[in-house]
Amino acid sequence: MSSHSEQGEHAHPAYIIIWIVLVALFLASVGFSAFSSVVVGVVFAFFIAIVKALMVASWFMHLNVEPRWTWGILGMALLTIFVMWLGIAPDVMELNGVNWSKDPGSAPPIEMRVDQKH
Repeated sequence: MSSHSEQGEHAHPAYIIIWIVLVALFLASVGFSAFSSVVVGVVFAFFIAIVKALMVASWFMHLNVEPRWTWGILGMALLTIFVMWLGIAPDVMELNGVNWSKDPGSAPPIEMRVDQKH
């Protein structure tokens, strides 16, 4: 077995600084969406969410010190999720289809569904 120093040491990041940056990005996304149009606010919030997710994956999950192929696996997983979303989203977002129709008012209220389970 090889020792830890032979494999290459890496210093632990300053987690508190990373947490402060994540909180600042959260506050920026909330603040920006409060003072902008809905579309611009949502686009900005999603962009900030992607940046925060990459920071968490890089620093808290230590992908920044792993081999590059681990980022490739993460990318392939995200690509698979995106392709599945592209296949499912048109059915979920539309009210009418070829052989079906979705009536938003046909579902019972949440209170009734919860009460019926007991």
